[in-house]
Amino acid sequence: MKRPVFFSFATALAALSIGCAHTPPHAPEAAAKTTATGRFPTAAVESKEGRDNLKYERNGTDFFVLLRNGQRCQITSNVSDFKMLPRGSHVLAYETTLNELVMLRLGDDEAQQCYSQRDRKTDVTDQQARIVKWNVVSAAEVPIILIALDKNGFVKMYDIHGNDVSKLGIRNVEDYRLHPCHGKHGVPFNSKLAFAYGKGRVMTIESNGRAVLDPGNYSSASDFIERNKISCGN
Repeated sequence: MKRPVFFSFATALAALSIGCAHTPPHAPEAAAKTTATGRFPTAAVESKEGRDNLKYERNGTDFFVLLRNGQRCQITSNVSDFKMLPRGSHVLAYETTLNELVMLRLGDDEAQQCYSQRDRKTDVTDQQARIVKWNVVSAAEVPIILIALDKNGFVKMYDIHGNDVSKLGIRNVEDYRLHPCHGKHGVPFNSKLAFAYGKGRVMTIESNGRAVLDPGNYSSASDFIERNKISCGN
């Protein structure tokens, strides 16, 4: 079996990058056709409890938090999906109807008024970097808590404080897949967090966000997983 070829992070980024670094690559055709409406069926009411023991609720696109004194506070009015975060200084992440990604900090135990709940947001993306795909990372030993692919073909990763740990990001990515059984003994690439695919090549992403270019050629991130026999049943 060939051993993976390790590059510096800058070299690995260059292998997936084409053209001027200041000119974002075109978004993949499939990603450009994806819309928030198509990805997330509208639920009448969706409620989840956070680690701060506050209840968060999406009613259509309106987003609320229920304070301990029973007061129901509206945080925003443009949420298409939200996921709870398992640890860190943020309690959840949500995607807006404009495909922006936001992390919400833990609620204040003493909060008694609605206005204090509206200032807990950490914008992960800006208006020029609409989200195509994102996942929450639950593995306790991994500093990364959120991974996202934007319409410009960049994969970025964020830690428990909302900091971008991927620096410039991994470029020219068409899709990524999380390792289906990260950390499981005996599974190939079990120390890797995810696999980012672009233009026939795959970058394996380590738990700290470092990316390594695999020497093989593949048709997709799923193809990489299948050909390397990455199965949780091993």
